[in-house]
Amino acid sequence: DGPLVPMPAAPAPPTVERHHMPELERAPLGRWGLLPPAPIWLYATKVAPPPVRAVSPKSGEPESVWRLEDSIFAPRTKESDARSFYDTAKVKHRAFGRDWHYLEEMKRFQPFAKHLAGLELRSPERARA
Repeated sequence: DGPLVPMPAAPAPPTVERHHMPELERAPLGRWGLLPPAPIWLYATKVAPPPVRAVSPKSGEPESVWRLEDSIFAPRTKESDARSFYDTAKVKHRAFGRDWHYLEEMKRFQPFAKHLAGLELRSPERARA
């Protein structure tokens, strides 16, 4: 355990003589460090337009090739609670009932609901009109 030897000073970094991104040297005053807008290069391949679909005589609109039964939503008819593409009123009512029961079990829900309704927590008679 000898005397402590002071550490030598760290060498100074080299001075900057030019920027490593020359396009930043043209940046407007006060905007140094921001990249100037650059052109966007798009590569495209020319393809033939799609064929025109037949027009439905009833509506005058092109007939759609897309079908709900063939879409990614097809499994809903077997997997959803309603066993349908759309939720029925019965399913929505049951979901609301479960959500409401969950909220009622939370201690902070009743004060929050009273606050939204304009009721004071200690005196429900003094509700806002």
